[in-house]
Amino acid sequence: MTHPPPVNARDPKPYLSHTPWAGFSAHDHPREEALATCPSARCQRVKRCVAAHQGLYCQRTHYSHAEFMARQPRPEPFAYSDNLELRRERLVDLLEQRKERHDALVARWKAGEFDAIYGKWSARGVLVRPPPKEFR
Repeated sequence: MTHPPPVNARDPKPYLSHTPWAGFSAHDHPREEALATCPSARCQRVKRCVAAHQGLYCQRTHYSHAEFMARQPRPEPFAYSDNLELRRERLVDLLEQRKERHDALVARWKAGEFDAIYGKWSARGVLVRPPPKEFR
């Protein structure tokens, strides 16, 4: 009797998401244009994707989280760092803005605008699969 091959516990598993536009994980930072070849010498040597960021994102198609953060403009410093009430109000405003953006995207998805990308809207969410790692 043969046993099935062992399952690697580190392999990413698909999961149900209510925000499929956010990517597979919080550190999904795709490049605008994929590079012609993988910049990793390890991948070029073995001719397959072995140096993916977080084991998920090919260096050819995605930025690392550190590189993405370095490319972002610096946020403005708190103008009122000593006043806790003003800081709290600012944070509440930011949370409300994020909630409004999320609700607007969900409304567009329910209206059928994203059906070609994510499929029909469902209250249970959509199955998000890990991105493919392709060596070139």
